[in-house]
Amino acid sequence: MRTWPALEIQQAAADTLDLIQAFLTDFDVAAIDDNVPELPLVFFHDAAERDRVAAALTAAFPNVV
Repeated sequence: MRTWPALEIQQAAADTLDLIQAFLTDFDVAAIDDNVPELPLVFFHDAAERDRVAAALTAAFPNVV
């Protein structure tokens, strides 16, 4: 069974989530699961890209976990 590395975006206001989704267009995102709008899951093709995005998100949005 295939697994997909993911990030769970927490503690972001709705307008910040919109900015984060725009920010993610610069990366190799496989999918975004936003079934729970205030807690989206962002999936990647590999763990290295997930880790790169995690570092970039932390730098760009320090209040988001």
